Amino acid sequence: MHKHRPGSLSRQAQRQVNKQHRQAERVKKRRARFSWSRLKAGQAAREPKAAPQAGSFLVCRFWEHLRLGELLHKAGVKQKLKGLPAATLMLVALMFGVCNANSVSDLTAKAQIDPVLLEACWVQGLERKQLYRFLGQVSEASYLDWLGDIVRELNRDPRTATQRHGVVIGDDTTVFKFGKKMPYVTLVYKASGQRFGLGNIIVSVHYADWHKDFPLFFDFWRPTPQQIEAAQAKRERKRLKVDQRKPADVARWIEHQVQHGTAPDLTILHGTQFGPVVVGKCEELGLAWIAVGGGRPQYIVVRPDGHTISRASAKDLLKRAYRRSEWIELTDVGYRVVLVGEAEVEGVGRVSLLVAEDLTDQERTLFITRVDSDAAVLQRVELAFAQHVDADTSRLQVMLRLLHLARQAGVQAETAVFDRWFYVTGFITQVLALGFARVIIKAKRDIPYTYHGQTYTIDQLWRLIPAKRLRRQRVRGQWVKLAALKVGHGELGRVKLVFVKELAAHNKIVQQYVLMCTDATFENERVYRAHKLRWKIEECYREVRQNHGLELYHARNFHANFGHVALSFLSYLCLAVTRLLTPKLQNKTLGQVKQRLFDAWVELERCGEWLIVKFGARFRREVGLPAYCM
Repeated sequence: MHKHRPGSLSRQAQRQVNKQHRQAERVKKRRARFSWSRLKAGQAAREPKAAPQAGSFLVCRFWEHLRLGELLHKAGVKQKLKGLPAATLMLVALMFGVCNANSVSDLTAKAQIDPVLLEACWVQGLERKQLYRFLGQVSEASYLDWLGDIVRELNRDPRTATQRHGVVIGDDTTVFKFGKKMPYVTLVYKASGQRFGLGNIIVSVHYADWHKDFPLFFDFWRPTPQQIEAAQAKRERKRLKVDQRKPADVARWIEHQVQHGTAPDLTILHGTQFGPVVVGKCEELGLAWIAVGGGRPQYIVVRPDGHTISRASAKDLLKRAYRRSEWIELTDVGYRVVLVGEAEVEGVGRVSLLVAEDLTDQERTLFITRVDSDAAVLQRVELAFAQHVDADTSRLQVMLRLLHLARQAGVQAETAVFDRWFYVTGFITQVLALGFARVIIKAKRDIPYTYHGQTYTIDQLWRLIPAKRLRRQRVRGQWVKLAALKVGHGELGRVKLVFVKELAAHNKIVQQYVLMCTDATFENERVYRAHKLRWKIEECYREVRQNHGLELYHARNFHANFGHVALSFLSYLCLAVTRLLTPKLQNKTLGQVKQRLFDAWVELERCGEWLIVKFGARFRREVGLPAYCM
């Protein structure tokens, strides 16, 4: 038993002293955190040496590896612009994401103090306005040609080449811009933030397989001539205070268009506009017209065969089952039409009734126009659809153009993948016509499919699959249950529907959905894997937004903004290729690649015409250099 010595503290007293000491230390540290250290100037024994980072050196070597300077010259970009070569200016712009710049001015300032760029590229005379001016003088066609040559260069190296088992992903993203004078700014909706605002829509295509992914091409959505004319007409109606709900105002507006030579080839009437006032004005001025909807309660319809339908409402005509032989295909506009017959409308006279059905979702619309030959009536319907070209349709055309560029650049992937928004039958048919073997996309619930001679929706098809057909398997680390049905799908013919249930612990279903694959022979597991690769483009969008300045363009010159976005994607490509060609970093994120490799400290040494960039022995051992530096 330990005896208490005279003059020593008891254990309880010692614990109390220790507790007070710890409290005093905590108070001291807390005060130190909230107070500044005292600063004093002193004289160094020798001149401090700059400690540059490896980012600019790696970007230069990446530039040389892909021969970007030669490809830039091939794309038609002139090599001199009032001092600095075009290749130097492009190289500096490419470093936007590498040097963490938050604007072009910040990029210029950082480039002017970068030791590697000062020694290798002579950027002392770089100015912000010169960089803006250069980006604005290069046309979008030259940028796209340059990107196409870069993809071809990537395909020359087996390590970066596209593969047949890979996928081409198509998607779009929105960038909010509040400058109304910026080119092609329109009202956009951002699904992730669930809000509307002014901005640009950027459409892009992306290549991905399970070893690599990188962006291919992009373009800005731009309004079509029809949309520009519609916007101008809307502003003019607002100036003239035309209320389109009042037939007298609509008649006044039609007369105004004729007087100023802006009358359309076909006047489309909606709702209360269809009546004796507006129709009479169109007939008086000799204008062709067509009404959409047919809100009148009853029609006494005389069919082409002479049979009379007594008192049929517009709803009855839309729901009626028509024979297959009655439908007339208008494949150019994605609709089919049936000539229902003629009817007498009070105050309007004899009219023709037509029912049009969308080939994509089978939604029907009733059209009314004056009696004429069948060819003239169908021509008016086609003209009405041609005038109704909206932003969604034009966005699909942009996507098709980018996919065509990808095929021309030699992308070998046989599968195209999209999200549910792109589920348009006519669009999918055009994608297949570009040479893709298959299209994989999430199915929509309201689209009818033919199974064993009967029509079903997705919800009804789910009930036809017994639980034992859903096979449980592990795909890329995810437990799923998969089953498939081969069904008919209009002009796409026979397709495969893959029913997916993603599982968590204890076989709990996390989510379930259905994938549509136009290739009915493609295996279920490969359909699911191709769909999971679609997320790579979302990761690319997030990365270029956060770290490569995708949204930081503010010019009123469209070409300058186009070049800024092109170089943001190219900066992402630089990191992706560097990770791919650095064996010890292939399993790291792009953020880790940038931190460990591009932000590494180096030393510079001039040896004749050579600028030697020295890395530490520990760095060479733990990280290593990418293959294009060897």
